[in-house]
Amino acid sequence: MAPAWTASYAPRRYFMPAEVQSAPGHRSPFFRIAIDGPAAGGKSSTARTLAARLGFRYVDTAAMTEDARFAFMLDAPPATASDVLRPPRVRVTVNAEDVTEEIRSPVVTRAVAAIARLPTVRARMLQKQRAFGTARETSAPGLVMDGRDIGSVVFPDAELKVFLTAQLEARAQRRFRELMAKQPTPLTPAEQEAAYNALVADIQARDQSDEKRAVSPLIRASDAVLLDTSSMSFAEQVAAIEHLVRARMTPSPQ
Repeated sequence: MAPAWTASYAPRRYFMPAEVQSAPGHRSPFFRIAIDGPAAGGKSSTARTLAARLGFRYVDTAAMTEDARFAFMLDAPPATASDVLRPPRVRVTVNAEDVTEEIRSPVVTRAVAAIARLPTVRARMLQKQRAFGTARETSAPGLVMDGRDIGSVVFPDAELKVFLTAQLEARAQRRFRELMAKQPTPLTPAEQEAAYNALVADIQARDQSDEKRAVSPLIRASDAVLLDTSSMSFAEQVAAIEHLVRARMTPSPQ
């Protein structure tokens, strides 16, 4: 049961503003990159880094859902369309306590399936997400958006679609390292083993839920590039997608 908190609520930002210039040779008025894939696949960190390197806007759809989910748990209003355009470093606070990181916690994350399956919630999120896909919404030359159905539903005509995946063990190990790095005190070997096994089970359950849900299930778009990162470093997977982007942004010789 969620804590009966009262919220002093400030919506967090969902996008990262452009920080570098776009690639030479870019001729398309607006280049959209859709990155989909299963849970714990590194989509958000990859998309965020890629956007910074390309000078594109980054839209964090997971945070959009988590914003609605966390607000639901706190009985607080979710962000409006204008809230997502606020300057960087907007934080989420509860009773004057910064909980920006907590909305990414396993407790909150496990609630995503129930919230995301609601047709009214998905319809509203879809409307917001598509609103970002036009050049008039930003001065950046393009957009990077990651999620479960970006290439199949949100932007079926995206200039580049990537399905980012990895073996279950690889995804679990990456997420486990992230969680252990955030532990205030080290866990015992037995506690680490229990935590890892629980994480594997949680990711497996999330995969099944995402693939079988009636509303916007996780599927690979027919024209999406499949990128298995099981044996790749983070830098390698970002570079692989950046290579695809720059190749498509470069005008074909006449």
